Amino acid sequence: MEIIRQRLASSQTLQALVSVSGVMFARVGGTLATLAYTVLLTRLLAPEDFGTVSALWALALLLVPLATLNLAPVAIKEVVAARHAGDEARARGFVRFAWHVIAFMAVPACALFAAIVAYRYGLTGREAWIGATVLALTIPLSGLVQVWAATGVAYDRAVLSQIPREFLRPLIFLLILLAVYGAGYDLSSGRALSILALGAGLTFLAQFWALRIAVGPRSVEGAAVANGRNLIETGFFLLPTRLLNENAKLLMIVIASAVLPMSEVARVTVALSIAGLLSFAVTAVEVSFSAKLSRALHAKEDRLAQRLFATALVAKLVVLVIGALALALFLTPILRLFGDHYIESRGLVWIVVAIPFVKALFGKADLVLLVHGARRRIFWVQSVTLALLPLGAFGVLQMGGGTAAVCIGFVAAFTFGSIALWLSARHMTGMDPSILGALSVMRRVD
Repeated sequence: MEIIRQRLASSQTLQALVSVSGVMFARVGGTLATLAYTVLLTRLLAPEDFGTVSALWALALLLVPLATLNLAPVAIKEVVAARHAGDEARARGFVRFAWHVIAFMAVPACALFAAIVAYRYGLTGREAWIGATVLALTIPLSGLVQVWAATGVAYDRAVLSQIPREFLRPLIFLLILLAVYGAGYDLSSGRALSILALGAGLTFLAQFWALRIAVGPRSVEGAAVANGRNLIETGFFLLPTRLLNENAKLLMIVIASAVLPMSEVARVTVALSIAGLLSFAVTAVEVSFSAKLSRALHAKEDRLAQRLFATALVAKLVVLVIGALALALFLTPILRLFGDHYIESRGLVWIVVAIPFVKALFGKADLVLLVHGARRRIFWVQSVTLALLPLGAFGVLQMGGGTAAVCIGFVAAFTFGSIALWLSARHMTGMDPSILGALSVMRRVD
């Protein structure tokens, strides 16, 4: 055991593997816990109430990037650069700067949440409004959680910093709901919102503790950032990609809640939750290949990068086909877990399952563009895709479409974005991360 610890301490490769494995373990556990507490919520709430709760929870999380001005993905780049330059004051200054930004943006973010809730969701009863109010207050707290988690990654404490957000938060929700379910208590939408807010608050405390361990409690004299405007501009340019990659499920739930009855929003939420297992599998494959791909692209080893893209694509398709076969066998029993209202959601599940398949078939074209400095191209393509998501939903409803048509509109928007990024990557770099590129590599091998 001592030999293993010594080798781990002296090997950066082993440390990286342990870190990636730990983060993936947290994400797997968090994904399973999320699916489990979703099942409990559908069992404890009427479909209309569950649709409302899922929409408000998604809306609150979707407003977190506004509360942070999307500084969370900027944190890793800025803090790593500062620490590499030996400028600890600049690294600590970023954390302080993010705190000031979130304190300033907390009021407009919470006010926007309250305005949307009052306009669209029509909550009735004191309990429901109390739940929505405390949920709104978690928006800046969740913003700090995201920034602190990213800061911990920059300080090489990825596992410690990711566990509260990725695993602990859904686990807290699950444990509380298991207690409610086991005790046979009635659960209203207001109480469910309060439980979600409580879980977010406890996650904030855990993340604060993790940050103090990762970064240390001491302040650094002169800690400040001189490029705050540039940091905010960077966050703005990264926002569309983040919304589509990390918050796609939340985005689709909120859009669905704007055009569909809450009972149908409940069905869309369940369909996206089940399809999310396949999306997670695709993301896991991409994470495992991302470091090697980045190194090959930066080194301009195009043939190696093309082979890695082909291998990753085959791995993603294998995982997706296995997942689809499992769904074909077990989808109806899985839907029965959620309740009678959701059994007829089979068609919705198969529609939204197309999204991870589309993303897999066209590959990580955004990575190719990012390495080649085409951030503006990524920004505009992703911005158009973002606009197409609500426009497609509204459009199909105007033509008389229903819930299935709204989901088809979501698939169409993501298909456009994947194709546009793929075409951009081929045109600007000659690289082809899609299925066509993989087939080309296979023909050369033959």
